[in-house]
Amino acid sequence: MEYIYSDAGQNAWLKGFALPVRLAAMQKAGTLDAAALAAINPPTAPPVQLTQAQADKATAYLTANWKFIAIK
Repeated sequence: MEYIYSDAGQNAWLKGFALPVRLAAMQKAGTLDAAALAAINPPTAPPVQLTQAQADKATAYLTANWKFIAIK
């Protein structure tokens, strides 16, 4: 867990073309891999945040239709 949220771990996500959750903090601290950031397209919209009702509906759907996983 420590590695995932460390600067090195977050830069690894960035090298995999995923924006790290700590992007703003790393930019401020100067620890962001600028070359890796330049290699990906910037986000064009804010991230989608599901409401609790939407999350509950998705959980119910997956529980009923995706028999290969256990949702807890």
